[in-house]
Amino acid sequence: MQINAFDLCHFANGVVLLVVLYAGLAACQSQVEPAQEAPAQTPPSNADVKAVITRYIEEDTALKGGFFLKDPRNDQVQVLSFDHVHEAVHEVEDGGYYACVDFKDTAGNIYDVNIYLKGAATELKPHKLIVHKISGEEVNP
Repeated sequence: MQINAFDLCHFANGVVLLVVLYAGLAACQSQVEPAQEAPAQTPPSNADVKAVITRYIEEDTALKGGFFLKDPRNDQVQVLSFDHVHEAVHEVEDGGYYACVDFKDTAGNIYDVNIYLKGAATELKPHKLIVHKISGEEVNP
């Protein structure tokens, strides 16, 4: 068998190509980092939770011309005015939060409403409202 210069050149180029491909593949594998867990999210502060609740109430009131809520004692819809969000913020088992909010009706009754939020710390949204007390008396919905 006779090997000419042309065949030898092709063979050498093929070997060089294989060496380069192997070296490139090895370099890529060495640069692959193991998958890292997403960093734990920082829970929202009490001020963050209260701000989300306050913004929700303000936007809902502006949209509807009042904050409307059904009185669980008689199923009548009441138009309420926002008074304040209580200082305490509570975390619930499903990872959400809630705070008590005071509203007043036109007769002067004070509605203590628990507003529950769900979602990631930066994307909290209200998902449930429960009337807790009316003028200091417990309400069983």
